[in-house]
Amino acid sequence: MWKWYRADERDAYQFYYRVVKADKKCLKNGYCPCFCDVPQKFMELEKCDKNCYPIWQEELDLLELIKKENINLILLERQAKFLLRENNLKNPYERTD
Repeated sequence: MWKWYRADERDAYQFYYRVVKADKKCLKNGYCPCFCDVPQKFMELEKCDKNCYPIWQEELDLLELIKKENINLILLERQAKFLLRENNLKNPYERTD
């Protein structure tokens, strides 16, 4: 099975962006048509072969994308967490303290 990367807080919004932009069928199935396990695969730098989710952005590129698309980070996080919960998928940034 798939091993989780250590979730780094500074990558959380990158992860949440990928969850929100991902093909909803992938989230529902827990894998993509190319058989990438999600959301684990969202932690990797590469994008899906079938373009089910976007490529991992450099930090400055992500900031530019956030500005360009006028993304509200609080809403992005809430939407991603909702999609993960709705599809019974693990969130590596969810604290279980």
